[in-house]
Amino acid sequence: MNKISTLITGISFFSLYYTATTQAEDSYHLPNMVVTATKTPQVMTDSLAPVNVFTRQDIEHLQAQDIFDVLRHVPSVNITTTGGKGTVSKLFFRGSSDKQVLVLVDGIKINTATSGKASLSSIDINQVERIEVVRGPRSVLYGSEALAGVIHIFTQQYSEKPIEPSFKVGFGSHKSEQYMTGIKGKQGDAYYGLKTSYYTTEGFNRWHGDLSNENDGYRNKSFTGNIQYQLNNDSQIALQLMRQKADAEYDNAYLVDSPVYTETTLETVNTNYSHQLTQQWDIKISAGLTTDKSDDRTDHIGRNFLLESKRRAFNWQNNIQLSPVQLITFGFDYSDDHLSSTTSYDEDERENRAWFIQDQLQLGKHEILLGFRQDDNEQFGKHNTRNLAWGMPINDTFKVTASYGEAFVAPSFNDLYYPNFSNPDLNPEQSKHYELGLQADFGHTQWQMNVFKTDIDDMIIFQNSKPENSEKAQIKGVELAINTLWQGWQIDSNFTILDPVDKNTDTDGQNKEQTLPNRSRRQFSIVTHKNFGLYSLGFEWQGQSKRKNIGSDNVTLPGYATVNLVQAYALTDEVSIEWKINNLFDKDYVEDLNNNIPYETDGINTFISLTYRPNL
Repeated sequence: MNKISTLITGISFFSLYYTATTQAEDSYHLPNMVVTATKTPQVMTDSLAPVNVFTRQDIEHLQAQDIFDVLRHVPSVNITTTGGKGTVSKLFFRGSSDKQVLVLVDGIKINTATSGKASLSSIDINQVERIEVVRGPRSVLYGSEALAGVIHIFTQQYSEKPIEPSFKVGFGSHKSEQYMTGIKGKQGDAYYGLKTSYYTTEGFNRWHGDLSNENDGYRNKSFTGNIQYQLNNDSQIALQLMRQKADAEYDNAYLVDSPVYTETTLETVNTNYSHQLTQQWDIKISAGLTTDKSDDRTDHIGRNFLLESKRRAFNWQNNIQLSPVQLITFGFDYSDDHLSSTTSYDEDERENRAWFIQDQLQLGKHEILLGFRQDDNEQFGKHNTRNLAWGMPINDTFKVTASYGEAFVAPSFNDLYYPNFSNPDLNPEQSKHYELGLQADFGHTQWQMNVFKTDIDDMIIFQNSKPENSEKAQIKGVELAINTLWQGWQIDSNFTILDPVDKNTDTDGQNKEQTLPNRSRRQFSIVTHKNFGLYSLGFEWQGQSKRKNIGSDNVTLPGYATVNLVQAYALTDEVSIEWKINNLFDKDYVEDLNNNIPYETDGINTFISLTYRPNL
């Protein structure tokens, strides 16, 4: 708590400084609409939950080469990789694991029923138009997995022009190549968009335990398409498609002389129908299918492991504007998970039905949100979750928020039924979350601070060769995000202090509280960007403190910080060139271990690309 008090004192000084020095500057922010936090459109600053938004322009400014290059700039997000693009990665969100974070693509859940995780490393960043990240529980709206937050990826592309093509080609270190072509536009009452991309890299040797010292390559072929048609003044229908196919080579601790790789295919299909019943009442009906298929192969001995997870989903949502200050949202969710595998599971299918209701109310200066949901799962029965949030502007500059939220995570098929390494008696993880927030807008400078505590009961941990329900875990944290414009430089920064602990007791009833593995207690991200006419320059500085590694005899990995350099130049109105240098100072660091042997991380590396957007 002394660290927290120190941070709050620093924030107070910082806010006083900027109040005195920046009020004369003009505001550079425009209202930014978000939909993930409440399932209804709202201005980002009106959200009672902390939200981060990355538009296509933001992604291009970062010159992000994968989803993780974007998420590393979200407060309280730790990411560890097993070396290079497309490898197995772990995402720790506000001290929670990646199974406790819900990931959506165009409104469709892509967390697999087998592991509970999402194949984020398979998604080509060129196919992404927008990312919304909501921090805090959202089980009331989305059910299982939304314990720590929600990551919502949008692939839709819309343009008012009849036709708007784009092309991109890039080359980089490790013989990396990238090609992208896309087209979007509007014809009559229909919007459409298509985009394809291909990425390949020879990579590098990802693990020091690989005796062959061979490079581990990665390839990705992706496609997205969407169409939206206005049926009449009150109705519209839309269809979104995504397909990502990736091949990633990796090193196996038990097959050090054999090339091993995983072929992953991620597909989503989503169709939705919207209708304005009355001036106050609109409905949305959507249906979707998610397929996540992985095939592990070893060429030398012909071994393979095939696993395919399919989810059919249906959602019916109603929004009723009871008055100018009250919006009621209610609806019904249905999902059916089914898996097939070369390994036989005791169960391979389950259904979930749920109904939910949410009330957004404005009482004078007070903003109030109430929510309730009941899930009825075929495997663990009924489960209720509740949510309460409140916000109030103190004056034209400051706004205070407070919230309470419940969430749960259903055990995955691997947890329950994987042969010899499962536990069919597992209970769902359950959490209670408390949060206070303070945000301020001084014109060209905004900052937001959030203090939170999450209590998790029955957290699932792997011990004694199978998953078990831990008694309790508790995660406390403080997040500070500051966005400012100084001397033409856009500066976006965030700082986080976490205290994630396992609060189990030993057989004698003694408290053996210890830090949850792979979580850094302190982290930061600073991104700067400035335009100099046709030329733009930017820097990224990211760092995190030491952390205990899981499954490696409690080895502590040291903290580290890296710097990236980003540049772009507009050759013409239609052609631009981008150049990014990652790990500018060639920092040697370790993110993960295997059998106490570190996975390799890339040293200084670069990528240069050319983008062509003809004005037709």
